Amino acid sequence: MRKLTILLLLIPMLVATGHLLADSQGDDHERAYQAHQEDRILSLEEILGKLNLGPDTRLLEVEHEQEHGRYIYELEYLTNDGDIYELEVDAVTGRVLKQERE
Repeated sequence: MRKLTILLLLIPMLVATGHLLADSQGDDHERAYQAHQEDRILSLEEILGKLNLGPDTRLLEVEHEQEHGRYIYELEYLTNDGDIYELEVDAVTGRVLKQERE
């Protein structure tokens, strides 16, 4: 009976934690959109144009973050050769800050 009581008390906490995690991770696009509307960052389209990754490159994941007061796009992409790369790009200037092969 005690285990059931503990389980019943834990379920609402787990559900609330899941919602908090989803909210904190799910609003990248909203923050990026708002920052672009306020002319604080370049759009993703502008960033991709500056990078010129090539027509056969497949974008796998994009994140928008703020690190140490700097707006960053993190891009993960697949090349025509099957290699996966991760880029950190300054969202204000479009300058590549870091590139690594996965």
